[in-house]
Amino acid sequence: MHIINRCRALASGACLRILAAIGAFWLCCLVPAAASTLHPGDRVDVVVFYHPELSSTVTLNSDGTIQLPVAGTISSEGLKTEELARRIEARLSKYVQNPAVRVVLTAQGDTIFVAGGPSGVLHYMPGETLTSIADQLQFSPTQRAVPATVNAYDTAGKPEQVSAQPLDIFEGPVDFKRVSVLRDGKEFGPYDVIALRGAGQPGMVLAPGDTVQLVNKPVAVTVHGEVAQPGPVYLYPEDPLARAIDQAGGTTTTGSQTQITLVRGGTAQLVSLGSPAFSTPAVNGDIVTVPRAPRVDVLGTVVKPGETYLRGNQTLVSAIYYAGGPDKYANLKSVQVLRNGVKTEYNLAHLQKGHAGDNPPLVDGDVVFVPQGSTIDALTIFQALATLGFLAEYR
Repeated sequence: MHIINRCRALASGACLRILAAIGAFWLCCLVPAAASTLHPGDRVDVVVFYHPELSSTVTLNSDGTIQLPVAGTISSEGLKTEELARRIEARLSKYVQNPAVRVVLTAQGDTIFVAGGPSGVLHYMPGETLTSIADQLQFSPTQRAVPATVNAYDTAGKPEQVSAQPLDIFEGPVDFKRVSVLRDGKEFGPYDVIALRGAGQPGMVLAPGDTVQLVNKPVAVTVHGEVAQPGPVYLYPEDPLARAIDQAGGTTTTGSQTQITLVRGGTAQLVSLGSPAFSTPAVNGDIVTVPRAPRVDVLGTVVKPGETYLRGNQTLVSAIYYAGGPDKYANLKSVQVLRNGVKTEYNLAHLQKGHAGDNPPLVDGDVVFVPQGSTIDALTIFQALATLGFLAEYR
C-alpha cells in the first residue's frame, strides 16, 4: 500500500511539472514582450521560468552581445525582445528541458556610438544631431595627428619644445563630407557635415543607439622617417602634399627639410619642403620619406657650441649659423673641419669677397672647429655672408 501511494505521489509531481511547463509556454505566447529593437547600451530583464538561477538583468555590450549564465555570450543587437528570447531558449535547450524565456526591455541606452576615426561612445542628449556630435569629437592621445609638444626653434636655430595647439578634428584624416548613420540595420546618408555646418544646418536628428560611421579621406599618403607619427595619412583630392607632413605631426628636430624622398607612380625624386611638389595636390599612393638630417658638432668660438642638425642647407656656413653664429673674435680665416680623422681648413672670409669653394657641404659625423682670433670682428664677416646668400633660410 505504501508503495502504491508513493507511485501516485511521483506521478502527481510529474504532472505538475508538465503543467507548469505548459503554463509557462502559454504565458510566453499569450503575453508577449514588447516588440522593441535592441541596441548596445540597452538593459533587459531575462526571465527563465522556473529557473531563477538562469535569470538575470544584463546590458548589451558595445558589440551588441550579452552574457548569460549557462547560455554564455549571445549576439543581441538589432533583435526584437521576443527574437532574443527565442535565441536564448535555443541556447538553453542543450541544458534545460523545454526552457521558457521572456525578455523585457527595461531601459534604453543613452549613448551614441562612433565607428571609424576617433571612435568611441558618446553620451546621448535629446536633440543631438550630426553636427553637434561632430563638434564633440576629438582625437585620443594615440589618435592625435600631432604630439602633445611640437618642435620649435629659438633665435639661434636651436630646437626647443612648446605645447601643441589642440588638433582640429576637421583637419585630421576623417572625411566629414561622407558621414553615415546606422540605425536598426539601415544606413542613412552619407551626409556632408562640413557643408551642413557651413550652412548652419543641424543635419540628421540622432537617437539613442545610433552609430555614426566615419570613413577616411580618399587620398592615402604614407609618410616615413623623421616625423612625429609615421604611417598612413589621408587627404582630400585638393589638399597639397605639405598637409601630409602636417597630419603626420610635422618633422622632428632631427628631420631634414631639404633631402626628402617622394615616390610617385614608382618614380623617386628628392624634394624640399619649400619645393613646388609640396604646394601641389597629393596623389593617392604617394610615399614621402623624411631622412634624419646630418648631425655635426660645432666647437670653438661660436655662440652655442655643441651638437646640431643640418635640417636645411648642409654646408659649413649653415652649421655655424645653426650654432648661433661665430663669437665676436672668432677666426673665420682658419675654420677647421674634421672628417674621418682628416682635418681641412677653410677660409670663410674669402666668401665675403664673392670667392667660391670655401663653403663645403658637410656630412653626418663631421666636427667643425672655429678657432679664436685676436682682432678680426667675425660677426661683421658673418653678417656679410648672410647678405650674399650663403646662409640657407631655416624653415
